[in-house]
Amino acid sequence: VQRAEALRGQMVRAVRGYSRRRFGTVKRAATERARFALLDVPFGAVKHYVQEAKPPPRLIDELIEQTVRAVLGRDKGALQ
Repeated sequence: VQRAEALRGQMVRAVRGYSRRRFGTVKRAATERARFALLDVPFGAVKHYVQEAKPPPRLIDELIEQTVRAVLGRDKGALQ
């Protein structure tokens, strides 16, 4: 349990750090956008393949990349 709590803290700090670098802020909208793009999208894309013990098709990498780019925007100031 302690290890999981430590990892959670590291993840939260990493997402906040990315949000600060990417969007210039750690306000909720920025950190939620960063978390969704960096954690939720990739995890959701491969979850059922992992559960079925199957490798995801190569297309999944491309779809994750396209989705993350769309969510994060192309410019550093893309937070709306």
